Amino acid sequence: MLLRAIAAICSAYLLGSVPIGFLAARLLRGIDVTRVGSGRTGGSNVLRAAGLVPAIVTVLGDAGKGYGAVALAQLIAPGLPLVAVLAGVASVVGHNWSV
Repeated sequence: MLLRAIAAICSAYLLGSVPIGFLAARLLRGIDVTRVGSGRTGGSNVLRAAGLVPAIVTVLGDAGKGYGAVALAQLIAPGLPLVAVLAGVASVVGHNWSV
């Protein structure tokens, strides 16, 4: 069960590190948000640099990463609520300090 918990937390980190804002701005508008405004890939910078639709995709995608990380942890390590909590934290850590 320990290996499942570690796998769930590591997977959550990797899921959290997907730069949704960068991908949304690049695919929908062809803009590299890391070179515009604050240089961050969050919803507010994407809104300023690429517009409303990519910003909405970014916000929903970022929220979905957190939800998906917790749901995945519950599937991989059922019955261990601490693993789900740590997966949520790992997703946020991956979002803020990605690989």
